[in-house]
Amino acid sequence: IEPGYKDASVLRMNSILEPMYQMGVKMLDQENFKEAYRNFDKVYLQDKTYKNVSALREAALGKASVGLGVLPVQNQTRHRDFDNKLYQDIVAGLVKGKSPFLKVVDRSTLERMLQEQQLGMSGLVDPETAAKAGKLIGLKYVLMTAWSEWNMDRNPLAIDSVEAYESFTETVPGPNVGQVNSVTRFKKVKYARHYQMNRVYARVFYQLVSTQTGQIVASDVIALEKKDEFERYFFNGPVSNLYPELPRDNKLPPVSKEWREKFNKANRRIFSSEELSNQLSQSISRSLTDEIRIYVER
Repeated sequence: IEPGYKDASVLRMNSILEPMYQMGVKMLDQENFKEAYRNFDKVYLQDKTYKNVSALREAALGKASVGLGVLPVQNQTRHRDFDNKLYQDIVAGLVKGKSPFLKVVDRSTLERMLQEQQLGMSGLVDPETAAKAGKLIGLKYVLMTAWSEWNMDRNPLAIDSVEAYESFTETVPGPNVGQVNSVTRFKKVKYARHYQMNRVYARVFYQLVSTQTGQIVASDVIALEKKDEFERYFFNGPVSNLYPELPRDNKLPPVSKEWREKFNKANRRIFSSEELSNQLSQSISRSLTDEIRIYVER
């Protein structure tokens, strides 16, 4: 509470900073570099000038860091653009994770590093070639991704005429003289159904290759779709009297709440195929990067 109280600063160093510092030194000696960094970082955040914690922190981080080269997405389809968007989202997703141990090397940096080693990786690259090149430029892993399938449905607004039944009340003579009864009858009517749907689908395959062994340490296929649809009904009359079918056993037919609500639904614009493509790219990259971190950060 009071930093200047007696020898509080000395006690603080002895009881808090020194134990963490010594644990960091111990982890460093045991080559547990990530734990060493975490301990040194705790000390560094409280006192950057404490002993040589700044130098030890940087040394531990250098040893614990994992270099990951992200190759461009291979486009195995006849379509364009999604591969570039997906690549950007994958790199951004890995960087956004803010792991101090993960050093992401993107396409431009990879090309520069390969040129410095007088290497090239144009066209299709197999895991063995990627591993050798990655090892020569000091990477621990190389991520290879292929976009293999694509489907896009863009549907204009469709308007259909659908049959339904409208109830109405009618008076009929009763069994006694002068008596009248009210009965509910139904007549066939039609309402308008407006429907629109856009959908995109992609299938992506990835391989995480260890440059030390040349082995594929992780691989998977990610197949996802994004869809947006809108359905709205229009009826020239009281919707409360409208039913999708005729009654049975003298009982009013059941009407679902969702069916009735579509008559009062506010109009809206559905997502375009381009917007859905962006959402799909982000979802695939998020799923891919979450799986990749399990291997490169452990």
